[in-house]
This record gives sequence, structure tokens and C-alpha cells, in this order.
Amino acid sequence: MKKWIAGILGVGVIAVVVCVYVFIPSEILVVEARNIKCSAPAVFRHISETKVWQEWLPGSSLVYNNCITHGNYTYNVSGKLYNAAPVIISTGSVKYSSSINILPLPDHTIKLQWKCSVKGSNNPFKRWSQFNEAKKLKKEFSKVFLSLQVFTENTKNVYGYTIEYTTLKDSTLAATKKITTNYPDTKTIYGMISLLETYAKANDAQITNHPMMNVRSSKQGYETIVAIPLNKELPGNATIFPSRLANIKDKTLILEVKGGQNEIQKAYKQLSIFMQDYQLTQPVIPFESLETNRSLQPDSSKWITRIYAPIV
Repeated sequence: MKKWIAGILGVGVIAVVVCVYVFIPSEILVVEARNIKCSAPAVFRHISETKVWQEWLPGSSLVYNNCITHGNYTYNVSGKLYNAAPVIISTGSVKYSSSINILPLPDHTIKLQWKCSVKGSNNPFKRWSQFNEAKKLKKEFSKVFLSLQVFTENTKNVYGYTIEYTTLKDSTLAATKKITTNYPDTKTIYGMISLLETYAKANDAQITNHPMMNVRSSKQGYETIVAIPLNKELPGNATIFPSRLANIKDKTLILEVKGGQNEIQKAYKQLSIFMQDYQLTQPVIPFESLETNRSLQPDSSKWITRIYAPIV
């Protein structure tokens, strides 16, 4: 009887060992993929340096030798490749080599793919343990990718501002231009706005939105163009000229800034990075919509400005 039971157990053990060798390969490949609605350059900036992982991976912490710990795993980005980041993964005394790859897709989307190879042991019981560890790795990769997706699909996280595509509603403008030696102050800007408002009123035109402004440096100093949107086109005069904006669906970027000129310049810089990331160009100059009446609000930290940038 005992020999019979021992024989059954022996056959069972052999069957398990055979199954391990048959169904678990000598090299266990762990692959996790996820589509993210973000540009490849933006995502690459957030995966190519270990210390940046803290910004988007909740529960992680920076430790020795520029490594990030998350749960039971320690990550170290060991280099930079084209649209790829090699990552060394440590758990306990075991280390794995892996690579996060970025594959550009249409419609401003990328596919992230994380590959890691776990070399299986010749010991069937250890190989079974490695197989289970590979499954845990895949779950961990999925958690990390989800955090990265949530972070990078929000433009405010990536660029510091919410940047959206919009369609311009105001197309008919009355504008005026002035060149000054120094950057135009609030008095100068609202003097130009007042000139336009008086002109519109005299010609029975209604102002349909906030005044707009663009300031560019020139050889003479600063060229300032101020415009107001109207419900009808006016011919202009010696100091005022008509202008139009193209109302093409979703072909204008918009972002809102709170603060004075320094904050606005920061926003322009981030907008420029966004356009580079998404390979966008500007057919015409961007403009600022003065949401706050600056002549009535001397505290520039409370100014609200919307930047509009037509694109192709």
C-alpha cells in the first residue's frame, strides 16, 4: 500500500516537473503595454531620468545612487536611447534588466511598452517561483504605467498650464498699433483700448469680448498691437485698421495665466515646448486676451490673461 502511494506521489511529482519545463520557458518574457494620449517627447522626459519618476509615481521615494523605490521594487534608469529608457529593476538580491519603449501612434498618442526578461532556473521549483515573480512584475508594470498615464494626459502636470484646442469665436476686429522704447505699461495699453472703444461707439459697433494684445520687440523698441472684437467690420482710419481672425475648428491653442508679465512669459515658454512636442507651427502671431481690466486692478498677481495661439 505504501509503495503504491509512494508511486502515485512520485508520478505526480514527475508530472509537475514535466509541466513546469513544458509550460514555463527557460526565458520568461514580461511585457506590459499601454496607450497614452500624450506626445512622445513629453513622455520620454518623464521616464528617461529616475529622479523625475517621483513627480508622477505616487508612493515612490528617491534613494541612494539616484534610484527610485516603489513597493517591493527599486528602479534605476541606466541610460537614454532613442524613444527608449533601459531600466534596472531590483527586488531583494535579484536584479532584472528591462526597457521601456515609446512607439508613436496617430492622433497625438503613443504606445508604451515595458519588456523584461527573467531567465528561468534549471531547478523546476525555482523556475515556478520565478514564474510567479514574473506575474508580480507585470502587475507592477501596469500600476506604474497607469500612474504615468494619469499624469501625462493632463497638460497642467506636464507643462504647468492647462493647454487646450479651441475654435476662435471672434473674427472681426478693430486694431491699432504703437511703437514704444520700453515695454508698454498699463496706461499705454489702456489708452490704446480706449481709442478703439471710442471708435467702435462712434460707429455703432458692439464690443463682443475682451480686448486683445500682442507685444513684439523690434529694432525701434516694442511694437504693440491692441485689438477689440466687434459685431461688424469697420473701415478704420489713420490710426485704426480692420483685422480678421480665421475661425478654423480646433486650430487654436488656449491657456490661461494668472499673474503679471513674468508669469505670462513663463506660459509662452511652456506653450512653445508644447508646440515642439506636438510638431505644431504658428501661421500668425499669438495674442493675449486681457480677461482682467488691468487699469482697475493694480495688483498684477491677480491678473487673468488667456493666450491664444493659432496653429497648423
